[in-house]
Amino acid sequence: MPSATEMSDAERGRFLQEAKAAAHLNHPSVCTIHGIEEHDGLMFIVMEHIEGGTLRGKLPIKDIDDALGIAIQAGEALREAHSKGIVHRDIKSDNIMLTSAGRAKVMDFGLAKLRGSVKLTKTSTTVGTISYMAPEQIQGGETDARSDIFSFGVVLFEMLTGMYPFRGEHEAAIMYSILNEAPGSLPKLRADIPAGLQNVIERALQKNPEQRYGSMDEMLSDLKKIATGGMAKKSTTTSIAVLAFGDMSPQKDQDYLCEGLAEELINALTKIKSLRVTARTSAFAFKGRQMDIREIGTKLNVETILEGSIQKSGNRLRITAQLINVSDGYHLWSERFDREMKDVFEIQDEITASIVEALRLVLTGKEKEAIAVAQTPEIEAYEYYLRGRKHFARFGNKYEEAIENFRKSIGIDPNYALSWCGLADAYSMRYLYWEGTEANLAEAEKASRRAVELNPDMAEAHAALGYALSLRKNYEESDREFELAISRNSRLYDAYYYYGRTCFSRGEFAKAAKLFDEAMKIRPEDYQAPAIATAVHSALNDKKRYWELLRLVVENGLRRVEIDPEDARAHYMAGTALYRLGERERGEGVIKHALKLEPGNVGTWYNTACMYSNEGEKDKAIAHLKKAVELGFNHREWMEKDPDLNNIRDDPRFKEILSSVT
Repeated sequence: MPSATEMSDAERGRFLQEAKAAAHLNHPSVCTIHGIEEHDGLMFIVMEHIEGGTLRGKLPIKDIDDALGIAIQAGEALREAHSKGIVHRDIKSDNIMLTSAGRAKVMDFGLAKLRGSVKLTKTSTTVGTISYMAPEQIQGGETDARSDIFSFGVVLFEMLTGMYPFRGEHEAAIMYSILNEAPGSLPKLRADIPAGLQNVIERALQKNPEQRYGSMDEMLSDLKKIATGGMAKKSTTTSIAVLAFGDMSPQKDQDYLCEGLAEELINALTKIKSLRVTARTSAFAFKGRQMDIREIGTKLNVETILEGSIQKSGNRLRITAQLINVSDGYHLWSERFDREMKDVFEIQDEITASIVEALRLVLTGKEKEAIAVAQTPEIEAYEYYLRGRKHFARFGNKYEEAIENFRKSIGIDPNYALSWCGLADAYSMRYLYWEGTEANLAEAEKASRRAVELNPDMAEAHAALGYALSLRKNYEESDREFELAISRNSRLYDAYYYYGRTCFSRGEFAKAAKLFDEAMKIRPEDYQAPAIATAVHSALNDKKRYWELLRLVVENGLRRVEIDPEDARAHYMAGTALYRLGERERGEGVIKHALKLEPGNVGTWYNTACMYSNEGEKDKAIAHLKKAVELGFNHREWMEKDPDLNNIRDDPRFKEILSSVT
């Protein structure tokens, strides 16, 4: 410590302020200050003697429970300081001591700022240690408790990984990273971190203080929930991804069958409540990519993977399937089936039963009935049905190829309810996004009613009819059909998702919120339900949930983009969420890439219009909305209720666009 004669007024003021601030604190996790002394012109603080070492010397903390215990103790010290109006401003692992008994002690309040005290640093001067500094500190702005929360988030990240979330080769690079880049990926650096803890750290590290925790008390509440299991320390649900089967046929013409068989297995396994199943779009994105199965499992965040191959020659089939444990790459089960094409439904049942046995899943009687193949149509009809589903999943060509194949399937087997469901969904989507004609809507309703007539117990049939009726604004019957779908299969994502969309379009936001929550439980990796749910919670004025969902859209959307770089929908949903979270330049870059991938994608133009409207950029919002309608967006009621368009609702140009939609 410099002598009194060498110490500037600012340094002396800061030194005295440290002592004053710390002396006001009386907490077991705060290093106690016994007094301020001066000897031979030297000023010094007398602190308690702590036997132990700094937190930095213990990094990384391998045991999650130990890390949480340290974090909670240090967090309680900060909460105590904040309650006294004290902001630490230099939280880092070097300033947290660990006693020999394992108690965390926060020390060095030399950069603390008392409420109402004189600001000791110039606006252009940054105070703190670079790697831990909040963006507002770097920029010389005002700091408060949320600045400590950001730094504390850095410490948590460092505790778990031994690394900083924002890195660079020199100070300028580190500052740029803090101000402009996303933190390092926790799941990639450490796979055993609970999802709840990842969310806490991500929220603490938000660049905009408004999007962080509002108080250390709030952050501690979440940390304690994780520590006691309240935020799911580790998932007790077994997880699986079913990859598209490889085509081993000489002509390589069985692509539809390879994807179709995998999709049927996904649909069956999704009905098991104790099993989390990755959605088709994410699992199939790895098709044709030469990657280690463990790397795929890590990207999909699953414990097990089912992969296989199909070889077809005439009416003969050879199907191989292997269930693999992601953690070590070993097979849990494998089998080869040499059968005729007509036996494909029996093979599906056998594979499903083998997975259940290998994973030691205990099924209810209802689940056992649900996972069995409900209907065995004519084989050729089934093949056309699979072709139709493949084209439907592409979200393009105005669904013409999907409709054509579903009709061929029905032509061969008029009683195949699933093909009628597929036909109904294709016409509904065609009506909504491409051609809003009465003819398309009539076909959707006709096909879905036929599906229900053929199989009244099929959840997919009731969901298809519910959505077709909602587009016709026949809401009483529509709601009844959605409820029937959920009662038939409580694990059917489409029932909750489309029901939620329906409630949103008529302004029933509270009900829509609950339905989207259920959809997200079924598909935690999904980005679509949370994307629409952000608008729902905006309308409900639930800001906390709004920001949580925006972060989830970014997380899930960017993970999806990493898996499938060609997914335009994931690009624009993640991009618009980034923009709203304050990362405007990055968000617009992601959106531009979406338009490059699919210039005619109606969703990109509509959602970007909503984004610009939300941010008050009216001209851009109007231009993008007009383009969406020109491309075929045909959901007037949705536009009338969408809270994201509130800022342009009184604009004459908006009214003109709305009047052009039937």
